[in-house]
Amino acid sequence: MFTAAEKRAVQATCRVNGAVGANAVVPRIIKQVAKKTDSILDFGCGYGQIHVKSLTESGFNVKGYDFSIPGSEMWLQSKFDIVYASNVLNVQTSEDMLKRTLGQIRKCTGRLAVMNYPASPRKIGLSTKNMKDFLAQYFSEVNKIACINIFICCL
Repeated sequence: MFTAAEKRAVQATCRVNGAVGANAVVPRIIKQVAKKTDSILDFGCGYGQIHVKSLTESGFNVKGYDFSIPGSEMWLQSKFDIVYASNVLNVQTSEDMLKRTLGQIRKCTGRLAVMNYPASPRKIGLSTKNMKDFLAQYFSEVNKIACINIFICCL
């Protein structure tokens, strides 16, 4: 579904410090909106699966999908109560790639999707409003958390 060049461009943005682990906002939101019985997918979890491990240790049922993890694409065939994508939307290299990614996220989402859209890096340079408009093509309800670029989307 994605070219080798698209995968390399996205993987080059993988974070191992900064807003990762305890500093990451999206996993903290998941802890607030998810029940321990919910099935959760970390879409674009990164090779180290830092947030998957952290949330699992906190008692949540989390699986991780990432280009860099062989076999993880099997999770794209399942439905999850909640799908979250931290630092995924902002690293898509084209609007076409963004559409394919949102299609995958939507297909896996059973109830709720939580996604951030950090100011940096932004590979395709869409404004926050433009991103919200894109999300509205895939989800019936899109809410932006005030002051930060995090979207909570419902089916």
